[in-house]
Amino acid sequence: LDSESGAWDRTANAALLLEFTAEAHVQLEDWAQAVSCLREAEGILEQLGDLDSESGAAILQSMGDVQWRLKCNSEALTTFRRAKQIMEHLGQMSTPSGAVLRARLGEVLADENRDEEALGEYRGAMETVRDLRMERTETAAGVVAGMAQVHATLGQLSEALEANQRARDILAAVGQGSCHLAGVVARRTGAVLAKQQQLPEARAEL
Repeated sequence: LDSESGAWDRTANAALLLEFTAEAHVQLEDWAQAVSCLREAEGILEQLGDLDSESGAAILQSMGDVQWRLKCNSEALTTFRRAKQIMEHLGQMSTPSGAVLRARLGEVLADENRDEEALGEYRGAMETVRDLRMERTETAAGVVAGMAQVHATLGQLSEALEANQRARDILAAVGQGSCHLAGVVARRTGAVLAKQQQLPEARAEL
């Protein structure tokens, strides 16, 4: 940040600092400031001719996350796909970041009722998780939980219950059996059980 003008220096380091600042605003749910920082960071990298880089993909992924949280699904989908295109060009999709990006795409596509496309992204993410031997991580649990929700939407209730149980097992294995995602999975399991008319079991989950 320039001490005299108050404007950000047009450097890659400034873009990185803006990304970190945006994350702090996200934690505070200050979405407008998060978007502002990420737009500024994106503009800096674009001006430097460095947007098609790992840093550029990371900034776009962060932007997509904020857009998704704000329910701007169309914008989030476009942003995530730009990030994916960059990462594919860099050969970085078979990485933990690539798995997370595909899972995010799966979430947005599921929100848009594009269930088969969502499953395709989740399966791609899970393939990367297995290749990297990340089966016992919160990332893996999130991917499996996402797949479970799509199965439930498609009426594939047995598959949904099986996937939810796998997600719970993973979370328990990594000591996260009481985290936010575990609560989400429990509620979704209860909803599926209710659809199967297993009401006592559903109440226990809900």
